[in-house]
Amino acid sequence: VLVLLSYLRIPVQVLALQLQVEGQEQKQEGPVDWSATLESLHRLTLIEVSTDPEIKSVYFYVTPLVKDLLADYEGKVIVVVGDAPFLRNHIVRDLLNAFEQKKCACVLLSAVHENPPAYGRVVRNKNGNVTKIVEEKDASSEEIRISEVSSSHYCFDKSKLFAALKQINNNNTQGEYYLPDVIEIFIQNGERVEALPVSDPMITYGINSQEDLKNAKRIM
Repeated sequence: VLVLLSYLRIPVQVLALQLQVEGQEQKQEGPVDWSATLESLHRLTLIEVSTDPEIKSVYFYVTPLVKDLLADYEGKVIVVVGDAPFLRNHIVRDLLNAFEQKKCACVLLSAVHENPPAYGRVVRNKNGNVTKIVEEKDASSEEIRISEVSSSHYCFDKSKLFAALKQINNNNTQGEYYLPDVIEIFIQNGERVEALPVSDPMITYGINSQEDLKNAKRIM
């Protein structure tokens, strides 16, 4: 198991402070304790990502760095965002367990919202199988009404992930390279993807603005 933490739009120092405060207020649940959660961890590497505005995607930027890091590694890759202060130990375990049980290319955490935030929508076919994740800005009028959204927390098969990353393009409204695009690529390649809805949508709450940060502090 290798964990990659991507820190987006918010200083790591602020995030660490949030988790520390949360741990004090909710001792039983607490923030994710990676050493306890991932006892079989091979390596844990935090990569500092450039803030250069010309870089079209933090994921695209770190890909060559991570590819070298994982050159000799085969197995599960857990990707979580660093701006989700309500993520819990047992949720990460559930994600990992689901991946091991389903034997698919990817398991992602999702959440169902009555009024969905501006997150990527989890698109399913008539049989209920995941077919892709579409960002809100790229969603059709039908897709934008989908209540199930992606949390940006994933467990991937490393080899299948990096094969799919080679096929990502930036043909979207933002002109960016989206990591979630690998989901549709998996499906097109005949792979299976599972979405694991969480019971409490707040678990997927992400901090993308100062207002989000204020709300998180208030909830804590």
